[in-house]
Amino acid sequence: MLTDSNNIMMLVVGNIVAFIVALAAIKFFIGYLSKYGFKLFGWYRIVVGLIIIALIVAGVDLKIS
Repeated sequence: MLTDSNNIMMLVVGNIVAFIVALAAIKFFIGYLSKYGFKLFGWYRIVVGLIIIALIVAGVDLKIS
């Protein structure tokens, strides 16, 4: 069983790792947008939206339970 100090240390390490990963993801995303723009992202959202509309029209229950 973990003690409170171990739990706090795991929480601190988890927050530091999450912060570093978030910085890397933001840097990658800004670099990608600078190079390619939002065009691909826009088309992706249109395709996903059309798929969701088609599933709703087909009667598929999209409720997350």
